[in-house]
Amino acid sequence: MIPRISAVFAFVLTIVAGSLGSLAQDKNIEHSQRSTWRITLNLDAPNLAPPALQWAVLDKDPVPGFRARIKMSQGFYQTQLDQAKNEAQKELLRSVQMTVNWDLGFREVTGDQLYLLTGAPGGNSLSSSGLAGKKWIVTKIVRIKEKPVCWCLPVEVKTGEPIKVTLTEDNVFDLGAAMEDALAAEKKTDDKTESKPDGVKESSLIKAMEKALHVDTAASSLDEPAAHALYNQMVEAMRKADSLSYVSHYTWEAKGRVLGDCTYRVWLKKPNYFRVEAESALQNKGDILAWLKNYFRHETQSAPEKRGGILIGDGRTLWIYWLGARPQWGEESEADQKTRLSSYMKKPAPPGGHSIGHEVGYLGAGMSMPIIDPSTFHGYTDSLQPYLDGVKGMGVEKVGDEDCDKIEVSIMKHQRSWFLWLSKTDHLPRKLNEIVRVSYDLIINEEWSAITLNGEIPDTQFAWKPPEGWTQWKMPTPEERLLKPGAKAPDFDLASADGSQIKLSDYRDKVVWLYIWRAG
Repeated sequence: MIPRISAVFAFVLTIVAGSLGSLAQDKNIEHSQRSTWRITLNLDAPNLAPPALQWAVLDKDPVPGFRARIKMSQGFYQTQLDQAKNEAQKELLRSVQMTVNWDLGFREVTGDQLYLLTGAPGGNSLSSSGLAGKKWIVTKIVRIKEKPVCWCLPVEVKTGEPIKVTLTEDNVFDLGAAMEDALAAEKKTDDKTESKPDGVKESSLIKAMEKALHVDTAASSLDEPAAHALYNQMVEAMRKADSLSYVSHYTWEAKGRVLGDCTYRVWLKKPNYFRVEAESALQNKGDILAWLKNYFRHETQSAPEKRGGILIGDGRTLWIYWLGARPQWGEESEADQKTRLSSYMKKPAPPGGHSIGHEVGYLGAGMSMPIIDPSTFHGYTDSLQPYLDGVKGMGVEKVGDEDCDKIEVSIMKHQRSWFLWLSKTDHLPRKLNEIVRVSYDLIINEEWSAITLNGEIPDTQFAWKPPEGWTQWKMPTPEERLLKPGAKAPDFDLASADGSQIKLSDYRDKVVWLYIWRAG
């Protein structure tokens, strides 16, 4: 009987202790709520695509600084306007003027103070034990219906009193009006202190605008029907052919340094056959991906040894195998290491549902994606096509002995540009150039040769099966590579969009959200 009483007594103590712990937890939460202010931000802007933006809470109104920067850059802006040839160029200049001068107001906002807001239910909340009072909810510039917009909402925050704010298309900040007011304002003596806003030098401001205007305003995203027709002819020439083969010399570079140099050969045949052989021209020791990684870390390493691979589509399945050892993508298990000389990859390749361009990176030849996806031949439409916003004719030029129509294809308002030299005989490229504009220019060059349309290609060219004893290898999934809960995150540093370095350890004891995205 006594043990049972003891057990009941212990059970009662457990309940009491649990209740006291719960009460203490509730009291801590209540104390935290009373000692902090809180903003919950929601986004309701149906015409914002994608529905995401960056925002921060500032202690002072950013508009005076914006107006001062507009005044400071007025001379440069007017000079550019005078040189503009049409209204489209002037509109591009106006957009750049607003965007650069507004987003410069965020230069003092560190990464842990800049938040991402999407249209997801529940919004985004920020709590702080800092000083209450007047604050400004400010966003970076986004585009709605092709126009640059942002939000700048003053709010009064009070400790213990959470507030909710919804960003809508009705409460956007009128950037255009603020810019016109600044340009129209007469220069007064009491404006002198404002003419040098927040330590921004005129030379730095002009440099930022020149960088934003890196794309010549003469190449604004106007769509010329005749030039667009040439682009469509190229696509149709690939899709209507029964077979197509060519050789491309492929290089890509950034910051004046070659990142990859290879030759790839392509054989395509209807209804759904393909073969790509790629071989790197870089011949010294080292691993290509490790070399690229070290390059962006500014560490010296010799260029990688010659290597490459073969990609085959047999009508149903895509196969990949390598000329030498399989390239390494990060750390591998001991079992994977043993299969590097006798492994292959295998994926489904349904008609019109595969992208050779997205697979060639696995060949280890040191190439990124080809400028024109070879799978265009099989009816595939690459993911950039919805963002193609203009094609411009650039005259006729010779490539070797051939007369070619040169066109420029603009994607996402020149965030990415293709320059194509299309043969007048078969409408296929002879030379291709791609520029991806980030904080620096990433440049890809290709030269096509040995082009054969509707030639005879035996089916054996597209047949392959793994040799006996070979092992199918799969790229590790994110789940397999994730750190276990509670594990210490390894330190790393990355280059930010503005060229500065961001180090994970600088944010120790803070919550860090890694938002990985791609534009263009």
